[in-house]
Amino acid sequence: MTVECVAILVLLACIALVIRQKGNQSAFFAVIPLYWMPVAYLFTAAVLPCLPVESEIILLVFQAGSYLLALVVSCIVIGVLGRAIRRKRSRRAYYLVSGGFNFLLAVLFLLELFSVQVLPL
Repeated sequence: MTVECVAILVLLACIALVIRQKGNQSAFFAVIPLYWMPVAYLFTAAVLPCLPVESEIILLVFQAGSYLLALVVSCIVIGVLGRAIRRKRSRRAYYLVSGGFNFLLAVLFLLELFSVQVLPL
């Protein structure tokens, strides 16, 4: 999943760059909450080996907690940034697409976490 997260970040950076070049500053900031979930995954992958914890359960809770915290923070930021969208229909579409993107990533990360750790094949 690390490669996929890096690919997502590169694509989001390209999208943000194109939006910024078009001069739409508010749309540029609206892309920022989409970075939270891939960054949270990469952060936990980098920090996990450094934690001096003997129990795997604590590591699972740390990973799952960081994914859920990133989801909550990104949804709050999406809600705050969405208030700047004037048209109600566009605002709802922004909430649905951005929140749905982060929610699906969180579900995928949690499924990957628990399938690898809890259900060995």
